[in-house]
Amino acid sequence: GCLETPPELQHLAFQGAAFWADLDGSTSVLSADDRKLFREVFNGNLCDRQSEGSLFVPPATNPQHIQRLHALVKAEAEVREQRRAHFFSEKFSVEDAGPLFPSSWTSTVELDAQQAQCSGDALQRRPDLLAETEMLQDAIRGATPAFQRRTEDGVEFLVYR
Repeated sequence: GCLETPPELQHLAFQGAAFWADLDGSTSVLSADDRKLFREVFNGNLCDRQSEGSLFVPPATNPQHIQRLHALVKAEAEVREQRRAHFFSEKFSVEDAGPLFPSSWTSTVELDAQQAQCSGDALQRRPDLLAETEMLQDAIRGATPAFQRRTEDGVEFLVYR
């Protein structure tokens, strides 16, 4: 499809490289809201379409399509927030991340209940450490995470012991 442009710019072709330039902020054909939406849709961690350059055909910007894209992006944001909440909860386990995370995060080796209790993977909240932010940042710089995984959208989750 073609992008809907302001009447004074309708004579301009808006294809491939021009679309990417607009997302980068080099031009301003898209509205600020549409630019923000398309940046989320064409997240570099999820999408390799920019390599198509001038051959890329930008998506339609009719109101129905934009509304559907907003709904999809909102649903993805809700899943990200659910992941974040679960990761920071006491229910999160590095051995079984749960259905919100990629299945590759879950160990395929099962431990019996006694071994699982001894593994010490239960995370605990440490609100007392909130006042020690600077000291913790220094400690983390030299530490290796015990758990380090990245979701498909590029968000990284780390556990230090």
